[in-house]
Amino acid sequence: MAKQKRNDVVHGKIVFILLVALVFTGWLYGHGNEKHVMGVVKSIGADFVTVETANHQSQTVQITAQTKFIRSGEPSSLHDLKAGDRVVIHAKLSGDKLEATEVKFGAAPKKSAAAK
Repeated sequence: MAKQKRNDVVHGKIVFILLVALVFTGWLYGHGNEKHVMGVVKSIGADFVTVETANHQSQTVQITAQTKFIRSGEPSSLHDLKAGDRVVIHAKLSGDKLEATEVKFGAAPKKSAAAK
């Protein structure tokens, strides 16, 4: 009986480890093959945003009708984005250009009192 209990504990630990590995795999690959462009907005056009990255290189990302904009945790639009804003852009490669799927900018959303 003691051997059976020990086996159950070992099997339970193995299942737990596999579940944790599965969760972290999803977290690590949450954006699939998308590239992250982070930095400061240098210029904005009707269909592009140019960002200066931390290593002082310019990266231009195309904006499409499907691009989602999120400002301080709330839905927004390209018109709310300004030069000098800090951004994180999730983009996919389309040919030789990057197309933005999501543009996040503004202050991080504040935590509610219940979340503290």
